[in-house]
Amino acid sequence: MKWKRLRENFFLSWTKRIARAAKEGGIDQQELDWDGYEKIKKEITLKQLQGAMEKAKGEEIAKRKVEREKKEKEEKMERVAQKRKEREEKAMEREETKRKAHRKSKKKTEESSVARKLTLKKRLTKVTYWLQCNMKNLTINLRKRI
Repeated sequence: MKWKRLRENFFLSWTKRIARAAKEGGIDQQELDWDGYEKIKKEITLKQLQGAMEKAKGEEIAKRKVEREKKEKEEKMERVAQKRKEREEKAMEREETKRKAHRKSKKKTEESSVARKLTLKKRLTKVTYWLQCNMKNLTINLRKRI
């Protein structure tokens, strides 16, 4: 960029000198009365303005690019934060579901153990009743035999 500017400045100064020499003429020539010098001067000024405009345009484009990249980076960070938040929420939901399932299974186990205890108690009651009845019958039969 620096070399380009130096080259342009050199070219502009060189064209100004040529234009001035052409207008004034040589030692044995008279000064010419034509507007070539003015035309070249205007062209040089126009080129300088165009260069300044291109430079400003380039700076504006670079500025927009930086702003766009900054905005994209911020949006990306927001998306990443949102995804992280969603993952955490899903993890919390999974944990809560596991806890509920564990509670349900624990409750079911307790209920089934209570039900088993009741059925066992009924069976034992029946067995003891049967045994008592049979014991009475046995004792009666034994007494009869004796």
